[in-house]
Amino acid sequence: MQAKKHLYFEQFGTGDSTIVFLHGLLGMGQNWRSIAKHVSETFNGTLSAITLDLRNHGHSFHDTDHHYEALAQDIRDFISQNQLQDVILCGHSMGGKVIYQLTQNMPANIKALGIFDILPIYYPLQSTQLMALQKLPLAKIKSRSDAIIYLNKRVKNDAMAQFLAKNVAQSETGFSLLPNIKTLLKCQEDIAGAIKLKPCKLASLFLFGQNSEYLEPEAYQNLDAFFPNHTKQLIAQAGHWLHAQQPKAFLAHLISFLKTQL
Repeated sequence: MQAKKHLYFEQFGTGDSTIVFLHGLLGMGQNWRSIAKHVSETFNGTLSAITLDLRNHGHSFHDTDHHYEALAQDIRDFISQNQLQDVILCGHSMGGKVIYQLTQNMPANIKALGIFDILPIYYPLQSTQLMALQKLPLAKIKSRSDAIIYLNKRVKNDAMAQFLAKNVAQSETGFSLLPNIKTLLKCQEDIAGAIKLKPCKLASLFLFGQNSEYLEPEAYQNLDAFFPNHTKQLIAQAGHWLHAQQPKAFLAHLISFLKTQL
């Protein structure tokens, strides 16, 4: 499912409408596989689900550009190339910022939005995670467990180390990195940067972890002015990785919203 300048994706189920999940920095579509499968099975025959790898991530193409304008154009092209209609576009973290960027020129065949634990504001850089992967001694690694041990020494967080290790691919010749770390480091200020919004009348679901460090009260309140047709929910006992930390609550809110759109 991949060609040059095309985004790698997986599709689950069938239906006239399609929900598309966009991952965050150093993530990939497979992080959303279980959520996508659950949603497609819940709306069997009505809604298909797609998880994709954004540029410079996973199995998608590498490029020297990682500005949000370019990522947003990738999504427009993906929707057009795959002739998707009645799209519900969802994004977590960096993926959510791609959706904010799309408000500048929203494709007509997007019918609703889901934005998860991200605001259109500047956030501190994620240099530690990027540098940990860049400095990973791939020639010395003999297993994914070795990668996790090394990464944990640098990021001091076992869950984060396991997440980052998913970016390490194994082949007959050894280990390599899936993401384009060089470009991500070069563009990290742009990735962290604020997005200029245009008002968007599409039905929009905003889900945030109640304990998330990404939840800034003033910016959270300001969303109301740009998304008049929105639903906001805070998920208890969840941080930035709300879909992994509280999957049942996350899915309950998402499915409830989808029922209003299908």
